[in-house]
Amino acid sequence: MIFKVISFKLILLLFIIKFDRVKAQTCKIELIDIKTKTKVCNPLNLIRGKITCNKLKPPYSNNLSRNITAKGLDFQQSWPINSLNEFKAIVKLKKGINKISFTYVYKNENAKLVLELNYEENLDLDPLRLGIFASKDSSFTFDMDKESKSLGDKNNLDSAIKRIQTAGLLAQALTSDNLNHHGYGRKTFRLELDKNYLPKIHVLKSELTRKQLIDLYLNDKAFEFFDHIHDTIRKSTVYKNETKYDKNRMVFGLIIIDAFYDKQLDKAVLHHALGNGFIEPRLGVFGSHLLHAWPESWNQVNRFFDERNLDFSQLTNDDSPTKMKALNTGIGAFMHEIGHAYTLDHSGLGIMSRDWSLNKFFFSVYKKESKYYPVKHYTDEDNTGWKNTDAEILSNHEHINNSLGLSSIVGNSKWKASDSEHYFVKLNEKTWHEIIDGILKFKFDFVSDINQVVILYAADRKFYISLDSQNAKFGSTKNDINAVFKTGTWVKN
Repeated sequence: MIFKVISFKLILLLFIIKFDRVKAQTCKIELIDIKTKTKVCNPLNLIRGKITCNKLKPPYSNNLSRNITAKGLDFQQSWPINSLNEFKAIVKLKKGINKISFTYVYKNENAKLVLELNYEENLDLDPLRLGIFASKDSSFTFDMDKESKSLGDKNNLDSAIKRIQTAGLLAQALTSDNLNHHGYGRKTFRLELDKNYLPKIHVLKSELTRKQLIDLYLNDKAFEFFDHIHDTIRKSTVYKNETKYDKNRMVFGLIIIDAFYDKQLDKAVLHHALGNGFIEPRLGVFGSHLLHAWPESWNQVNRFFDERNLDFSQLTNDDSPTKMKALNTGIGAFMHEIGHAYTLDHSGLGIMSRDWSLNKFFFSVYKKESKYYPVKHYTDEDNTGWKNTDAEILSNHEHINNSLGLSSIVGNSKWKASDSEHYFVKLNEKTWHEIIDGILKFKFDFVSDINQVVILYAADRKFYISLDSQNAKFGSTKNDINAVFKTGTWVKN
């Protein structure tokens, strides 16, 4: 009898072990562009991946509520999986080694994976300084609809700071993921972080009243407004007290807190979308009119998928019909202006394009049918991000990568402008770089070299450059390169 009981228990134990093994092998979590023991330099990281299963294969219905759960040292958060079994998750790290477990369970499907990441901040990098620009008599409030207020959202200074902090961390995470995807490693800009890994937000007050700033805006004096913000920065303690870094090369990303929706004008007054990396200090600014949709914390997952329609009797219509799109458009446009502060120009692709509709899937893959977004399987090619030339420029930028430098400046062939540190440099047989004041400005494809006249083409920006012994010219077509923009000559190494 005892033998039978032991045998039964042994058989039951073997069955449980076999069942667990079968259960554990039903699916597999595969991560994209990241491996365990990877070193990263930012506290929030965007992790992309997919689920593969033995039996059931995609596409699934988009209406299925399937999630993957990421668990770290002090967080646990679930993220949606789309109909192609793809997911994006944001994970929060602390300095040192972090073990993140990913768990997927749906009916008879399940999988688990542990990812180890080593977070080390590069304190040698000059940080991006995030902040708020406010009028002398600012109320420090921003536009918000009545529905959001009824649900508990705040539109005060504390809430604005939290939303800008979160946007900065998300932008930093996206930059790291994008540059790595382009083959440049997990580089990104640095933020001024406190002990809780939240960016410092500088509040810069103007010497002008709200009414005086509105007068500037209504009289179409955008560049005077921009110059005034520069003056405000130069008079600030954050600028005056800087001793470690070159003040003229500091980069600021500011939100204009006093921007507001004017129903009669039907637009956001005091909203400016401007950025420049060649006026010192370097600056990107954007209005506060879309802050109402931004999350106060990275783990407010519902914000990324909030398809409530906006009430345009209360809010600005910035090509953002839903809360979800206002979030992605707003953060994307803020990144666009900061991109200009990092010397990036407009392009036909990605963040630096003018098509804000591309920004709606920064951090999401899940797609539900709606009036504005038809059902579609979104992939990374549909998402915006730092594309091609922009990624290469950022990967070599002094504020993002202080280890490489611009070795291409000692290329085989080199054209130098006569009045500045402005170069066109041959990197190899296919690629040339334009470098201004030690900063990579454009990447060009080599077209031809006939009688010491070199023709180059910027594929992202769709224009041509010709370089001869006297001038640099540009044009929109190969047969129309006539506009002279620099004088100079060929120089030897």
